[in-house]
Amino acid sequence: MPVKVEPEYFKKHIMWLTGMGINVIPVDNVWYKWIYKLYSVIILTYVFLYFVLEVIDTVKSVNFTSMMFGLCHTVTHILALVKMILLIVKKKNVRNMLLKLESKYFKPNMERGGEEEFRLINSAIKRANIHAEVFKYIALSIIGSRGLFAIFDKGTYVEVLNEEYNITEYRHMRTLPYKAWFPTDLNKSPAYELMFVYQISCLTLYGLYIGFVDAVIYGLMFHMTMQYIILNKVLQNCVHIARNIAEKKQSGECVLDRNIKYVGQPGNMENVPLESNHLQDVLQDVVNYCARYHLDIIHFCDDIENEFCYLVLSQFLSSLYILCFLLFQLSVMPSYLSFEFISMCLYLFLMMYQLFCFCWYGNELMLRSWQFSLDIYESEWLVANNKIKKSLLLMMMRCQRPAKFTAGKFAIISLETYVTVVRASASYFMVLKQMNQA
Repeated sequence: MPVKVEPEYFKKHIMWLTGMGINVIPVDNVWYKWIYKLYSVIILTYVFLYFVLEVIDTVKSVNFTSMMFGLCHTVTHILALVKMILLIVKKKNVRNMLLKLESKYFKPNMERGGEEEFRLINSAIKRANIHAEVFKYIALSIIGSRGLFAIFDKGTYVEVLNEEYNITEYRHMRTLPYKAWFPTDLNKSPAYELMFVYQISCLTLYGLYIGFVDAVIYGLMFHMTMQYIILNKVLQNCVHIARNIAEKKQSGECVLDRNIKYVGQPGNMENVPLESNHLQDVLQDVVNYCARYHLDIIHFCDDIENEFCYLVLSQFLSSLYILCFLLFQLSVMPSYLSFEFISMCLYLFLMMYQLFCFCWYGNELMLRSWQFSLDIYESEWLVANNKIKKSLLLMMMRCQRPAKFTAGKFAIISLETYVTVVRASASYFMVLKQMNQA
């Protein structure tokens, strides 16, 4: 059974984002468009209102530990809002990138590279889906554990001034999953139950927004890594591709197309005579095709960088402080066997995982693009004429500036950057710990 690639590589991500009020793919139906706009406004207002209530509670906090706990989640939700806004603003550009990824040179071609191309593209699609699922289930586990903590917690007693009798009373306060200010008495039903559901639903939406947007970015980066691998395979077989095309042209079976529709298995370089001008012309066309393919990959990487570099900067800055706050929270928790501690550990793991994925895929793409110059050198250029060798040399010179992604044009996304952020978070954690002990 031949290997196939399903269209719409990010179909699952688009579907989830559309359900949460962000439609990357436009619709033609006018009535549906206006109904969906109203739906989007309601959903986005729903989650933004919770952010406002969360900020109010953080500002009103008088306890240092309580304020750190509130800031930990507030910063995360600021990041989610930034990603939502940027995706809404740039959705047209993102849509064009997704369409370009499934067309022209990037589209897998059975006659160009065989089933291997389809397997590589499918692996990139599967990887993006896995990241979305992992993030989704970890986020739901965190929110679920916080919900269980609130259900089983006995609550707290706070001092309240009774103005009628001018005395201080202790009032029992029921626990919610997360800290937020609500203009109602949460000790009464159904106010407590409604606010409980409101918190859980908003936190779920925030988690899904972050997870699916990140998975799209990871997927785009990994797709470009796979495109470099496909281009390398085409380049390594370029001599045999040219010989195969030349043989078919001589027999009248084909006319050379710029998309190179005929390939075969590699042969011996000795079988390609250097003095064959006809074959050299075909080989020049093949190399030109590879050069155009390479430029398309570079331009696509530049598009990813330009569209998401500031989003990644916000991700790195927020991760720096969130890791710091989480470490501080874990250090002051009284019990290591509570739902609260488990949720914080999962939260810490999710932040580390999220940041690591950005750095890993950025590092892999940078290394692959840099290594492409070595791949060119290992190709069958010995049998080519000087004109073709100069074309290959120009490609190698372009590879000296590898494709790379940055955080707001400031820092290159790599594993080295990941280590730097983690170390900085640990340093800030020590400062907070000393402030708390002072």
